[in-house]
Amino acid sequence: MKKMMECMKSSKLSIIVALALFVVLSMSEAAAADKKAVPNIVVAIMTTGTQKDDLDLVTDKINAITREKIGATVKLLNIEPASYKQQMQLMLLSGEQVDLMLSGTIPDYFDLINQVNQGLLMPLDDLLKTDGRGIIANVPSEYIDSGKFGGKVFYIPRFSEMAKSRVWTFRTDLVDKYHFDLKSVKKLEDIEPFLKAVKKNEKGMYGFCSKAGLDLALQYSPCDRLGDVYSGVLMNFGQDNIKVVNLFETPEYRSLCKLAEKWYNAGYTYPDIAMQTDEPVTMLSAGTAASYYNDGKPGVDEQDSKAAGTKVVSVNIQPPSISTQTVNNFAWTIPSATKYPREAMAFLNLMYADKEVHNLLCWGIEGKHYVFTSDGHVTYPNGINGKNTGYYLASNFIFGNSYLTYVWEGTPIDIWEQTAKFRKSGVVSRALGFVFNPKPVQSEYAAVANVFNRYTKAIGNGTVNIDAELPKFQQKLKDAGIDKVIAEKQAQLTKWYNANHN
Repeated sequence: MKKMMECMKSSKLSIIVALALFVVLSMSEAAAADKKAVPNIVVAIMTTGTQKDDLDLVTDKINAITREKIGATVKLLNIEPASYKQQMQLMLLSGEQVDLMLSGTIPDYFDLINQVNQGLLMPLDDLLKTDGRGIIANVPSEYIDSGKFGGKVFYIPRFSEMAKSRVWTFRTDLVDKYHFDLKSVKKLEDIEPFLKAVKKNEKGMYGFCSKAGLDLALQYSPCDRLGDVYSGVLMNFGQDNIKVVNLFETPEYRSLCKLAEKWYNAGYTYPDIAMQTDEPVTMLSAGTAASYYNDGKPGVDEQDSKAAGTKVVSVNIQPPSISTQTVNNFAWTIPSATKYPREAMAFLNLMYADKEVHNLLCWGIEGKHYVFTSDGHVTYPNGINGKNTGYYLASNFIFGNSYLTYVWEGTPIDIWEQTAKFRKSGVVSRALGFVFNPKPVQSEYAAVANVFNRYTKAIGNGTVNIDAELPKFQQKLKDAGIDKVIAEKQAQLTKWYNANHN
């Protein structure tokens, strides 16, 4: 009897153990199933930073938040600027997974309008209402509306300065050395004494170079480019009228080209400026150039000083202006092929409304990649710097709502208050929100773009004889069909304006 009782106890214990093990295994399998069932969205971003060793660590931190808040995880797909446009187009056409992607109106990096025309991007109006309420709450409606194409929102602009001013940036040590009065600069011609002093006294150094991708005449032409400057512009941002004109036939453009030619012939200009690929901060640091033309915004001098390793200072040439292009130069879109549109919009919403997620993307993990200073700035932890940090993408400005970004040491602590003031001071184009669709004149539009790309850098930087080459450029544009393109843009602008300003 005793032996039987012991056997029964042993058998009962085995059953209990087996049941417990079954429960544990079932819970583990259920947890694994739940984990597997959570959508993993692929987010394509364009970054220039080389410090990406800890990207997985940062992504894990982000996913701990997103799993709870939006029921999804994310994978950050880092793509270099030089290959971004081509790679994204290939991914979209091949059906490779991408659920949320950076895009915009900068033609060197993005192909936004063509992708909308090809049906590769989905309208976002309904998703904004269901999963993008933080975006709606933080981004003024006129900027969201600027992402409309054919009456529907296809892209959400990153929310930052939105405006752009035109400035000239100098090496501060040379400004001091030659006692150059920055307050005397009211227009481009006033820079000439500085350029002359550099030419005379600084051996091997040129007066100025370019901001990569720009040329002097286009940089300082006072117009709304209406997307593509070569297909017609709105002079003075439409403050006088909404007539679309050929910029390259305006007296303003010719005058700027002649000034560029004068400076080039005087030896003030970096000789290879029309082909320049190096960033101007690199050229200033190397002693190749003393200044450069630049886009202005609050904090740009601190940003460029840090990048150049030498202090720089800028003077304003043109006041801030706001156009569809300045608002949408960087924007976010959702591919129409995604299986997870709501999760993609929900994660985008966190970029604009969740300070923790936003700053994980911008700076990485607190204590490992950055720490707070006593005055509220952030900086590297002890022993960490820009060369050995495991995370710095150098693309903070793309991650949704810049006004959530912690302020890096060396930048004014009130930078976002300054930025808001700058944004609100901008001259607003009367065409803000208008997007030109070139599809009806696609062949002429492409031909005009080819002519533009062939001539403009040399003419706009004055490296050729303007009197001889500008008329050739103008005629080539006419032969390519620019008048037909401008007429189509005018018709679309007039229709859009009448529908939105009555």
